[in-house]
Amino acid sequence: MSNLFLTASIRAIAEAEKISTEEFPISDEVAQDVSADLEYRMREIIQEAKKFTRHGKRRQMTTDDVNNALKVRNMEPIYGYPSGQNIKSVESLFKRAANSDVFYVQKNVQDFKSALRSPLPAIPPEISFMNHWLAIEGVQPSISQNPQTVIQSTHSEGRLDDIMSATLLLYHTFIFKKSCCTLSSYT
Repeated sequence: MSNLFLTASIRAIAEAEKISTEEFPISDEVAQDVSADLEYRMREIIQEAKKFTRHGKRRQMTTDDVNNALKVRNMEPIYGYPSGQNIKSVESLFKRAANSDVFYVQKNVQDFKSALRSPLPAIPPEISFMNHWLAIEGVQPSISQNPQTVIQSTHSEGRLDDIMSATLLLYHTFIFKKSCCTLSSYT
């Protein structure tokens, strides 16, 4: 059975993380098992990232898709690599070595003394929460948080045309005239 990850790579990573030493080396069987498990986990994450890519109706997978797949699996996301939509090219993330196809991350060196002398940023306001009922049992209470509903009541006599809209008034008069005409013809 061939795995994507070589057992030599697994041994090198184990030695770098000080899991394997010269006294207690990792056996071939353990390295093959770790390699198979690593391949399985990688396939799971890539398949989950492909789901996010398809759901986003895109053809190219972005680092956001991989990060979302890692979040779904309750794993820590990859830091330092923005989405493919936000970057124009590799050169915007990495610096190209002179006359070659080698890229590296440029480290910005900052002066510690100037950072200490710079003014502190403004303190943000404290976070506060409050609850508010917009309506209780379908009735909006008149309190300061709710928008005030202004009812312009200009009808002192209680006339029907002041209360109803023009379209509704036209419909009402049409129906009333039809019903009066038909009632008067029968009496």
